[in-house]
Amino acid sequence: MAVLTASITLSDGRTLPAGSRGAIVLVYENGAAYEVEFSKPFRAVVTLEADQLKEAEPA
Repeated sequence: MAVLTASITLSDGRTLPAGSRGAIVLVYENGAAYEVEFSKPFRAVVTLEADQLKEAEPA
């Protein structure tokens, strides 16, 4: 699990706020980027660079 370090605006105009939690579903180039699936505040799968995420603390 990972947490967004800053808000990001998707190409469709929706914004995932900083602190959104998502599941890492794919790792690119030894951790340079990640594909992350979010379910809240809405469902989205987003490719993010490593510096846009931090490890989520256990729920």
